[in-house]
Amino acid sequence: MLFRSMVKAACANSLWWLASGPSWIAFKSALDDPDAAQQAVLRSFIRRNSATAFGREHGLGRVQTPAEFARRVPIRNYDEFRPWINRITQGELRVLASDPVRRLVPTSGSTTARKLIPYTASMHRELNQAMSPWIVDLYRRHPQMLLGVSYWSISPAASDGVQINEASSVPIGFDDDAAYLGTFRKALIN
Repeated sequence: MLFRSMVKAACANSLWWLASGPSWIAFKSALDDPDAAQQAVLRSFIRRNSATAFGREHGLGRVQTPAEFARRVPIRNYDEFRPWINRITQGELRVLASDPVRRLVPTSGSTTARKLIPYTASMHRELNQAMSPWIVDLYRRHPQMLLGVSYWSISPAASDGVQINEASSVPIGFDDDAAYLGTFRKALIN
């Protein structure tokens, strides 16, 4: 039984490692010119989101440089984003992101007890692209981990144990941590 569990874990870990390869290669390539890589990410973000309510209000379609973006979109705290999030909970589309908000993910921090973060297909891809170089590096540095079982916790634990029961046209939270990672990685984790 133990041997079978180790074989299953090794297969799942190896598949995750291999699936992470393309993002790791892209990350390594971006390290050659991080400034250009970051500017490309910003241009892509602006191109995708300039027609959103937030993008129109801030004139994102006219932004040409990172400095101009910084002037048009100043740093804000969560409370300053709350009206935008409320519009999403009421079902309005294309508020902060051009692609539909799949979920509002609860999280917490030092300024407020709970924040709802819009989770979109783009965010899902970016999360996996960000984790992939780490996964590749983890298994490259510690290949023995390929053989073992891992524990992952992605979503925040509810501090009071109470389920979120808030009126929203967008689902709040995930039923399972593995859902953050999408179908393929969720299957591997399970």
